[in-house]
Amino acid sequence: MAKSAAEQAMVYAGQLQNAPGFPWHHEMKDPPPAPVFEAPFITGADPEGPTDAQLNVGIYINIPRSPKLWFGDHLKLRWGHNTFYTTVGKVEGRKGPRLVQYLNNETLADYESGCVEVRYEVVRRARLVGISETLTVNLPRLRKRRGKGSPLGRPPRRRRMQPKP
Repeated sequence: MAKSAAEQAMVYAGQLQNAPGFPWHHEMKDPPPAPVFEAPFITGADPEGPTDAQLNVGIYINIPRSPKLWFGDHLKLRWGHNTFYTTVGKVEGRKGPRLVQYLNNETLADYESGCVEVRYEVVRRARLVGISETLTVNLPRLRKRRGKGSPLGRPPRRRRMQPKP
């Protein structure tokens, strides 16, 4: 009776484990991502949370220094459901944040709950190095958000129909 490919692979893996001096790890998987980096912090905004005006002008997300964060690493910064990509560059000096990312996007404040989670993932050579702890930002709810329709109190503009002669 012929063995399936999966059964043959298991037999082969067992034979390799018994071979002297051959480091074999069966079913080697990436470890589950656990927070290994500090949470980002925000500058250029109020301590209790950025206002709509500050979000429209732009804010700075600071990535803290870490020995696990290298020059050339790819950073995937997540602001709620928005994702921003950047590469870690060289930094002169040994104080201050490792990377300062300027965010200016009209969708930064489009969250009905009023809370947004900010975190980043570090990727090196197409492998996930680690993720950061999560920073929760409270967005002020001064007014109810509406779509991109007309402002309150003004009816929509309609084109006047010209009578045909």
